[in-house]
Amino acid sequence: GGLSDARNVGTLKASGDYLYYLDSDDKLPLNAIESMIAILREHPNTEIIIGKTHCPQNKALYSGQLFNSTRIFESNKDIRTHFFSLENRLPVNAWNKLISRKFLLDKNLFFKKGIIHEDELWIFFVIQNLNTAICLNQVTYIHYINPGSIMTSSSKEKKNEIIAQYARHEG
Repeated sequence: GGLSDARNVGTLKASGDYLYYLDSDDKLPLNAIESMIAILREHPNTEIIIGKTHCPQNKALYSGQLFNSTRIFESNKDIRTHFFSLENRLPVNAWNKLISRKFLLDKNLFFKKGIIHEDELWIFFVIQNLNTAICLNQVTYIHYINPGSIMTSSSKEKKNEIIAQYARHEG
């Protein structure tokens, strides 16, 4: 069924309180999840925790991401401000986020089937609904660039066309 189906089925079948999406060609640094859970224990009502990403093939790729210290967001307005800003922008991918399963289910936030870059559309709706988020100043994801992947082989124009098409049908 594709990546969207896999993530949606996993979300529905999971039994834990929080989910973490990991792409099959990437990996986790040691203690990544433990670090996210530790901050979650200090802030138990947090809907999403986002870490930093490292890319071994292009160390500069994520160099301007997020913040130089752990940042706590406690309002949707603050979250949306940073999501849409050009500096310290919140990442649009589904991976590298520890996210409340209850939040996703309560808000009916599933991945749209049949489109590429589905996580970019998904995160737009997630951001619209988030009230609490924490950005960690710690690498919690190792992303490998795969030249044949959809992410690197599809054009921005094609991605934007698909998202616009979806928005027209849903709106």
